Amino acid sequence: HTSVLRMDADALGLSLDANAAWVAERLDGHRMTTFAWPYGDATIGAKRVVRARFAMARGVRDGVNAGREDRALIKSIGLESRRLPDYDLEALMAETAASKGWLNAYGHDVSDRPTAYGCTPDDLDRVLRAAKAAGLEVLPVGEAWGVVQTP
Repeated sequence: HTSVLRMDADALGLSLDANAAWVAERLDGHRMTTFAWPYGDATIGAKRVVRARFAMARGVRDGVNAGREDRALIKSIGLESRRLPDYDLEALMAETAASKGWLNAYGHDVSDRPTAYGCTPDDLDRVLRAAKAAGLEVLPVGEAWGVVQTP
């Protein structure tokens, strides 16, 4: 992959333009409002470019988002079968509820035989049940961002 760490602002802008055109062409003019950092790679300069184009961007750093957060590098948990066993999901959900924060989760595929970056349907079900048990609302990231930005 071409890392955003190796791109200058102009090259990153051109790459984002190409991605936006590709998506808009295939999805009836859809405009992306959120961004996911490839492999979590983010520099100060790249964050400046992404912040100007997107409402928020997620990274791969574990944690609950509460209070003031860097909207260009939101904390997230990986829904990856290789990582999920390391999370205390109930504690994460309880922390999210207690802090009136929000927890962003990402994954790449859901399958009985997921890739290294995916999870099983049972894994996803366990995450969703833990969130519901803690009283958390489950929303797509763009919609959730709109909710947390509303005072």
